[in-house]
Amino acid sequence: KFIDKEKKRVGLGEHGKAFNLSNPHEIEENEKLLKETGLAVIVSNKISVNRSIPDQRNVECQSVQYPALLPNVSVIIIFYNEAKSVLLRTVHAVINRTPKELLHELILVNDKSSNEELYDPLQSYVKENFNGLVKIKNLKERKGLIVTRLEGAAIATGEILVFFE
Repeated sequence: KFIDKEKKRVGLGEHGKAFNLSNPHEIEENEKLLKETGLAVIVSNKISVNRSIPDQRNVECQSVQYPALLPNVSVIIIFYNEAKSVLLRTVHAVINRTPKELLHELILVNDKSSNEELYDPLQSYVKENFNGLVKIKNLKERKGLIVTRLEGAAIATGEILVFFE
């Protein structure tokens, strides 16, 4: 039902379709940010953080029936200076595409980003949109991937831990 509902959505970048800028100033700024970050930040910021994406599963996987009782998961996303729009798009995708009974929590671990958008604005968005399902841990100093994973694992309460970097 969810996938059928998603097919009806319209907007920039919906269904994974490319979106190109037309404003010369935005194109120039996007190119600058692309060189700095490796990401088309202006384009990303214009696409909904809760966008639809096509079902990429193999046809055979689409009909697999899973056991009714599976362990729940804590999804832990490690980030450092990620574009806020990309991080939120990932959060929405995980929540939208994980059965509710399996997703125990989603934990965002910030490895001391310098981007201020990844602190109070991110915290506010999470608080307003996810009813406590998403938690954020901001590290006080940069720790690196392995220690940051361990920081997320230390607060996780799900039966299975899944890490995204």
